[in-house]
Order: sequence, then C-alpha cells, then structure tokens
Amino acid sequence: MDRVIVLDRVPERHPDVSKEDAAEAWAHCIACAPAIEVDPDRYIAIGIDGKGRQIELVAVRKDRSEEHTSEL
Repeated sequence: MDRVIVLDRVPERHPDVSKEDAAEAWAHCIACAPAIEVDPDRYIAIGIDGKGRQIELVAVRKDRSEEHTSEL
C-alpha cells in the first residue's frame, strides 16, 4: 500500500472520526480480511487510531499502489 485516500463521507457520517483518524487506523491495522463474497478487491479491517480507538474500516483496492478507505 503506497497511498490511502479517506473519503469525505467518513467525518460527515461520523463527526468524531477525522480523515486522519481513519488513515491512522488503517496504518495500524490489527485485523484485515478480503470480502471475497462481495468483491475480492474489498477488505474489511479493524485498526487503532491515534486516540487508541478501534475503528472498523472498509478498503477498496483501486490498483496495486492505491487503496481507498472508509470507516463503517
């Protein structure tokens, strides 16, 4: 993973979670699995943000060097 783009809807839907929080959680992922039945390029993950919170994430691989994340 070279670059992560957090969608604007993350803080819109979850005002207590900033885009930086979601990116930090992705960088500190503690569990991740592909959502094979939905889309093999979609991943479900849990990561720890800079505030120590567990954040649920969905990541979609757009190509081999870029992933887009959105907190659930």
